[in-house]
Amino acid sequence: MPAANLVSGAVDHSTFDGNAYGIFVTASNQTLLTNNAIRNSLVHGVLLHRFAKNATIENTTVTRSRGDGFVLSRGTEGVRVTNCVAESNGGNGFTLNGQALADGPSASGESITSFGGNLVSSSVAKNNRRYGVELLGGDNVVVQNSRITGGDMGIVARDDATRVQIAGNQVSRPKRQGIVLRDNVTAATLSGNFVTGTETALYLRDSNGTLSGNTVQSAKRHGLTLRGNVNATNLTGNTLSGAGPSAMDVDRATGKWQNVGNNTKGWHKTAGFWTWMKRVFKPMNVIWASVFLLVAVSMFRSRGRGCGSGGAARTRTSTRTSSKSARCGCCAVPLPSRSRAPSTAGNGWARAPAVSRAGRGQSVARAVAPEVSQGVVQQ
Repeated sequence: MPAANLVSGAVDHSTFDGNAYGIFVTASNQTLLTNNAIRNSLVHGVLLHRFAKNATIENTTVTRSRGDGFVLSRGTEGVRVTNCVAESNGGNGFTLNGQALADGPSASGESITSFGGNLVSSSVAKNNRRYGVELLGGDNVVVQNSRITGGDMGIVARDDATRVQIAGNQVSRPKRQGIVLRDNVTAATLSGNFVTGTETALYLRDSNGTLSGNTVQSAKRHGLTLRGNVNATNLTGNTLSGAGPSAMDVDRATGKWQNVGNNTKGWHKTAGFWTWMKRVFKPMNVIWASVFLLVAVSMFRSRGRGCGSGGAARTRTSTRTSSKSARCGCCAVPLPSRSRAPSTAGNGWARAPAVSRAGRGQSVARAVAPEVSQGVVQQ
């Protein structure tokens, strides 16, 4: 929209309670919103709609809105939010949406480029139900020197945001994650942030950026997590402390990334039994273990068959007493000699079966019957 068609104005030292929106601004240039108090809005506290450009929001407090505290929707750019407070709202504390108005050609000719240049500085987001600050797309969006307390997550940048700068913020006690880059955020910079009392302090998924000089304390699961494609990510000079399965969870990360000079000495590893089991029994580990076990069992069984009945059948010899001992045909181990069993005959020994050869390659075993006298076995 041409700048000549935009209006300008100011709202100062005002209080709004129980309205649909506390303050709603659209199609404006250089609007000033200062020193205002907004409570119990049915939707959002402060909403800058399309084509609200170069606005300044200072010293304004939004509490207990059903939606978000402050919203910079698509089409806004060059907006500065400083020294503001968003507390106990039903959605985010601050939402900055820099996404394009259209994904492609449209009947109204909407812009297909991202918006940006927005800033949140020296502000407070406290105990909002969802996120402290959420950045949706956009280019060159900055969150700096602010305090984020409570909520589900602290600061979240996602959905193709580029050149995001998150610096000098204090994030404490969000439920799940402190500072998050996900869903194709590129060329982001996270530096000098202090994150404490959350499960995972710094989280990157399918995004990249430079993380340097950040301090993590009292993390409960991971100090830092990399997941998915994090190619071209640099981790430099971060200090991670807390207690959990690992200080740096990078097993699921792909792409080339650098890890230089990060301090994890203050981390206490507390991996549980199931976590250990998952790490050990990975699919490839199980497959290789099964292969080796199958080979070992096959070798054992084949050795048993060689020295058992099969080998004995191949090396069946005469039971005649001889100085030569019989040997196994497969492993050449001497077989125990067969001694003559006591006989009921008078000489005390039974005759061993005699072997006679009836021709080449033929043998006939003679059966030896016990001596019988008058049909009674001699005792």
